[in-house]
Amino acid sequence: MLLLAVLLLLTTPLTLFVARGFSWVVTAKLVVATLLLAGWLWLRRCPPAGPPRHRPPLGVLCGYALAMCLVAVAGVALTWLAGRCSWQLRTQDHRQGVLSPQTRKLLDQQPGPVRVLIGLAPADRRRVALEQLLDEAAEIHPRLSWRLASAEERALLEKKYSLAAGSGWLLLSGANSTRTALLGDEPEAALANGLAGLLGRRQPVVIRPAPRGAPPLLLTTGQLNLLALLCLDLLPVLLLLLAMTRRRAGQA
Repeated sequence: MLLLAVLLLLTTPLTLFVARGFSWVVTAKLVVATLLLAGWLWLRRCPPAGPPRHRPPLGVLCGYALAMCLVAVAGVALTWLAGRCSWQLRTQDHRQGVLSPQTRKLLDQQPGPVRVLIGLAPADRRRVALEQLLDEAAEIHPRLSWRLASAEERALLEKKYSLAAGSGWLLLSGANSTRTALLGDEPEAALANGLAGLLGRRQPVVIRPAPRGAPPLLLTTGQLNLLALLCLDLLPVLLLLLAMTRRRAGQA
């Protein structure tokens, strides 16, 4: 029991490093180690009844110590795995970006350079989201460029293409054609429909958002930590309770 408590205390700093915010795992390890120390002291103060028993061979003790070391290492490894899975989920979710698969496909199909003129006032709330979309689109299609239209350009083009003043629009110019698209409340839908228009398609594009994050795991980060705690850290407590029960039964 003393060996188990020492192992738990020694692996606690390592668990604190790999737990990635799950401080309750470290707290639970300290509680379990305290229980093991208290149980070991109780067993020392209450010697078993009957004739003294012989100490087990040294090889058995070494094998038992090695097994407990592997148990402690496995607990830390499961905690590290939980933190690693959580980091990969966040990283993959960040790299997926904001564009839908439909828009990405339309960008890949563009045969030449695409110039996008944004008909929005600088203070329009949709401008930030639209610029984020276009920055990501430029990464997918390097020959795509965009800029904000000046006030004079907005007035001229709104009159030329019969666009409502202040409504917000995109003017997309490709290799052989030019298309306009009203922004509305869905900037990506306007971008996708404009790209489809450059390809000669008239059917509206239905935007289906890309799935966020990685495929669901069988166990979440917290569940992996809980599994490591239940299977590997609370196992010594069960052994302690068994030893205490046998000792009390022997004294009776």
